[in-house]
Amino acid sequence: MKIVVLIASLTITVPLFSLPFSLLSIITKPIGYQGETWFHPAVTRSVIDGLRKINVPYNVNPSSVAALGDVVWVLTNEQALLQCIALKNNKIIKILLAGPNFVILPHESNRLLTHPSIDGLLLPSSAIKQVYIDDEPCLAQHTYICPAGVDTAFWHAEKKNIESRTVLIYWKTESEEFYQRVVALVKEKGWNPCLVRYGEYTHDSYKQQLSESRFAIFMSTSESQGIALSECWSMGVPTLVWNPWCCIYQGKHLALPSCPCLNPLAGQEWYSFEELELLLKDIERRLQWYNPRAWVLDTLSDEAAAYQLLNVIQCISLKRG
Repeated sequence: MKIVVLIASLTITVPLFSLPFSLLSIITKPIGYQGETWFHPAVTRSVIDGLRKINVPYNVNPSSVAALGDVVWVLTNEQALLQCIALKNNKIIKILLAGPNFVILPHESNRLLTHPSIDGLLLPSSAIKQVYIDDEPCLAQHTYICPAGVDTAFWHAEKKNIESRTVLIYWKTESEEFYQRVVALVKEKGWNPCLVRYGEYTHDSYKQQLSESRFAIFMSTSESQGIALSECWSMGVPTLVWNPWCCIYQGKHLALPSCPCLNPLAGQEWYSFEELELLLKDIERRLQWYNPRAWVLDTLSDEAAAYQLLNVIQCISLKRG
């Protein structure tokens, strides 16, 4: 039996009867630590739910070293990663994965992510992978793209209102003046703007607003993946995404877009207000051939993300011989 799944236009074949591990451990805090630590909720949820949905054996933050799987993925927490590096060096861990939620650039934290005991550094997009390699070229041979998925059962509109004139505007960065210019253009073209402000909404409210919207306009300077975009696409809502390519960090320009996972089926990017105006003029025609949910089901569901993870582990296992 083989399962074939489409990941970012690549056909990935995973023979489930010959997984190169017996148990996969997901780590977000030091082994044995009983307190609470920070973790990225959307990324962690997708990893756990994806593995569960495709019946891969896993555990999360095991309480002892004895309960560790032979493959360990440390999603975040530097102390946990240091602990697992030591266990890998003592041959207790067979394959050690790390990422994506540690640092902005891999030279930070004493170059921890470049440690030779890490078999695979997992990052959410090709754009952030290139940024990491530009910063630390030694990462080129063991960095892999493994985006977080979305729960396509939750992020699903039972019935779309194809007569709606509502446009969702997702405002993460930029000034009030910038936002108002977008609103003015939307109104000028006969649409009704509906605001979602980053950090000020719940999943339920966001889902409800998406269910009422024909398309969305996103305003964010940069994203390593853009999970809110994936949730939008899963709801069948295409996006017009502002993409300035102007991420500045520590005085350095990073070639990091605001929509690294954008696909032609899911929408288009724009840079200037003139470009946005042209897109809005033609949006009625474009809405007929966008199909963002179909693309997400193929590439960015929890299940697709889990299969991509298995593919990465298979690749690493083959490299190790």
